[in-house]
Amino acid sequence: MDQSKTNQSRIFRMISPMGFVNLFWEELKLAQGIQAPITHQAAFDKLNNEYHASTGKFRYKNFETFKKLKDK
Repeated sequence: MDQSKTNQSRIFRMISPMGFVNLFWEELKLAQGIQAPITHQAAFDKLNNEYHASTGKFRYKNFETFKKLKDK
């Protein structure tokens, strides 16, 4: 699969709250797997910025807003 299709499918997944949460956990697991662990904040920022770059809007206002959803 080419990179643009991969990016499109990631953005599509981020549209739903559960999809964003799932990608969030995948990012953390991937970083740990390559021995480059990242913080929850960094994983969130990466995804939220990726969404913003593709849509012109942030998916979540900030990490605190995301955490409230994630922890439900």
